[in-house]
Amino acid sequence: MSRSSGVGILSDAVKQLHFAWERCRSSWSDQTADRFGEQFIDPVESAARQSRDAMERLQSICEEAKRACE
Repeated sequence: MSRSSGVGILSDAVKQLHFAWERCRSSWSDQTADRFGEQFIDPVESAARQSRDAMERLQSICEEAKRACE
């Protein structure tokens, strides 16, 4: 798997999670749902964004190193 496809897979997974959570929230809108979102969904989305950003930085560094070795 290439680095760029890993970023794409992660981004797609986060989008799917977000859409699934929004569908769930359309019928579940109490305090328990709020806590669930805050405790589980929000941290996953945040961690995934941070991971994606790190993967993109790493990809850039690797491409720069490859160019430097040519």
